[in-house]
Amino acid sequence: MKNKLPLVAIILIMPIALLSQSYHYTENDNYEFPDLGLNYAWEHYDINDNSLYYGDAGGAGGWMDLPFEWEFYGMPVSQCRISENGYVIFNPSNSNMSVGANVDLSDPSAPDNGIYAFWDDFKANDATCISFGGADGHDVFVVWWYGSEVNGVAGNFHFVLTLYEGCGDFDITIGRDEASTIATPLTGTIGCKKNSMEYTQVAGSPSHLGDGINRTFSFHYDIPTMNNNVALVDHNLDNHLIPGNNYDVRAKVKNMGFGNINSFKLNYTVSGGPTQIHEVTGVNIEPNEEYSFVHNVPINIGLAGQMEEVEFWIDDVNGTVDDKYCDNQLSVKVVGIENNEPIDKKVVLEKFSWPGCGNCIDGGVVVENILDQHGDKFIPIGLTGGPMENWDISETVRSFNFTAGPSGAINRKQFDDEEKEPMNRGAWPFRVDEELNSFSPVDVQMSGVFNRNTYEANVEVKLVYSDYSAGNDYGIVLAIVADEMFNHDDPGNDMWDQGNAYDDVPGHPYFGAGSPVQDYIHKHVLRSYVDSDCYGVQGIVPDYNVPGDEVSHTFNFTLDAEYDPENITLVAYLTKKSASNIPLKVHF
Repeated sequence: MKNKLPLVAIILIMPIALLSQSYHYTENDNYEFPDLGLNYAWEHYDINDNSLYYGDAGGAGGWMDLPFEWEFYGMPVSQCRISENGYVIFNPSNSNMSVGANVDLSDPSAPDNGIYAFWDDFKANDATCISFGGADGHDVFVVWWYGSEVNGVAGNFHFVLTLYEGCGDFDITIGRDEASTIATPLTGTIGCKKNSMEYTQVAGSPSHLGDGINRTFSFHYDIPTMNNNVALVDHNLDNHLIPGNNYDVRAKVKNMGFGNINSFKLNYTVSGGPTQIHEVTGVNIEPNEEYSFVHNVPINIGLAGQMEEVEFWIDDVNGTVDDKYCDNQLSVKVVGIENNEPIDKKVVLEKFSWPGCGNCIDGGVVVENILDQHGDKFIPIGLTGGPMENWDISETVRSFNFTAGPSGAINRKQFDDEEKEPMNRGAWPFRVDEELNSFSPVDVQMSGVFNRNTYEANVEVKLVYSDYSAGNDYGIVLAIVADEMFNHDDPGNDMWDQGNAYDDVPGHPYFGAGSPVQDYIHKHVLRSYVDSDCYGVQGIVPDYNVPGDEVSHTFNFTLDAEYDPENITLVAYLTKKSASNIPLKVHF
């Protein structure tokens, strides 16, 4: 009988523990609005595309397959349906219509099996976007509502839902509500619901205030608090390694919890080999703070052509388990290269500027100087705002975290001594020189036919490999670039005039040109990408290539009739939509 007593105790306790399982949330008002473009291949749906979401009257939006099986309240779900009213429901659901009048989640009129990012009676004034990206087995699925209209007034209110593969966690991030467009701040319901008995909602719902403060609500299944949470954000390991060389691995982590981090371990394995452990101690990483360090065991590859998969993960955070394990693992495929003589390489500069920026005019001068030196080996692409801005420009700017002008990304590469990929114009000349002399395993070739009567184009992009190559998620980009743009179609519109901070600087090419410079000619301006976003057409490039391989893709498209073909340049390149938060690499 004595042996049965503990069993009875377990039987009595277990139902209580199971009933206590639910979602808990933590709030952080210090988060910036998330970098929505980073490593995500966005699909953009405008307000006329009813295939994505459904509205108050039922709409036409159907069930969408999730890119991975996810757990919601501990149960697997594989499909979702997105409401323009700011929420997502999962199969199975008792709702076939989007409900506009938000209520408390205990109310039966609130659809079951749903996550409410910000539930209100919205109209998709602009668009909704979906995306997924991340490390293999640790992807994220993102739904982004923006420019939502409420009560017939167009707003500037943005909110995002992010699901994390590998656990049932999700984040809701609330963007901004500009009082200039909506006099009364928005109110809505935020939370999640299994049914009217099992739900979690943010304090203040159904009248939670969208007050213009960027904040994130992190929901964790059966984790009341998140004091110990280290996210593995980035590492610098390239896909192409010289056999026999040692490569230091610099990793970046971020404290995503609410307590300070004093210790943790970074581990890695190469193709399932021995685990290499680096213990970080004696640190004091505050919430939201990033920390970079070098693993004490370098990586090396033994043979040319040998492909390996390197997996990294964080554990033993503050001497205990990581409260959120689904954001602490990354992986990358690498290969030993023969390091053949460099091919006739080219370098792309993606330059961010806008007409009202006084210093941006000097960025154009730097570009012309580099062109004079390197000719067609240097390819500038202008991400130019103002009247020239469009979806592809703004999303590329967002994707690569351009925050100041003029700044530019060289081959979408983060150099070791640069804080991020976009860098100041003073670094462009020597970074271009550095990249022109760097390794690339592939030559990108382009040929095509253009019909001047119909504006139809047929363009083949061919990748010819001179060395081994490995990696996930390479995409082929074909960009349409206008050689020159100015206000010839809109004379007198001063939005095209370029600010000039050098009007009174003797010796500068724009000294005495006025500020702003009227009738300024904007050069190399991105107009659009063909059949893709800035990460290119996916699924064409294999994970592994050997010398002599050729991979080709044909783009068939019709050039916009408003373009003068004589003023258009096509730029083709291979880029990596880094599946593991690695800075993107471009090879030419």
